[in-house]
Amino acid sequence: IPVALFTKQEDAAAQDHDIVNHAQSEKEDDSTAPTQQGSNKADHDRNENSKESRDELIAEIRDWIIGDVIRVRSDPNVIEEYALKFHEEGFTSVETIIAYLNGDDVESFVWMPNFLKRIFKKHIKGGW
Repeated sequence: IPVALFTKQEDAAAQDHDIVNHAQSEKEDDSTAPTQQGSNKADHDRNENSKESRDELIAEIRDWIIGDVIRVRSDPNVIEEYALKFHEEGFTSVETIIAYLNGDDVESFVWMPNFLKRIFKKHIKGGW
């Protein structure tokens, strides 16, 4: 009989040991979770900041096209579509457009209406 009790006690001790090890393992897993969550949040924040920066640059291009390029009252929603197209073409800021846009680029933009092509080419020829 004492052997059977000892075996049960051994079994109970082993189970307790397993429970403790499992709890410690979960605790270790939890300790890495905030880091992973923090990393995911940082990635999310970085993407949000990137999107905000992108949206700000597109809005800046839109405002520049309306105010400095076309110089007449225009539908900002339509012009924003053109600004988005410039951004997609790699002209990601007003400064980039002024520095690198040329007449061949303007002619290649199938999305750009002819009147706007004429206006941009006039500005390029005149040196902005």
